[in-house]
Amino acid sequence: MSSLRANFPRVEMFPPEEDFNGYVGFVVHAVLTYDLVMFVQASVSELALPYGGVCNSWGTLQLPDSDNRFQ
Repeated sequence: MSSLRANFPRVEMFPPEEDFNGYVGFVVHAVLTYDLVMFVQASVSELALPYGGVCNSWGTLQLPDSDNRFQ
């Protein structure tokens, strides 16, 4: 977690529930490219490997202009 927090501003852990293993979510603020996605997934998977984890999901969100605080 500390390595993720050192590289990404917002990291959150979602604990296991019932039949769900849980996961770690984090936010990447950058121009979205294929190379960026592949790099982040490989880097985070390497961090997660000792714990039996892998980065296997990606989502994007663009806030409406009036709500976009990151411009």
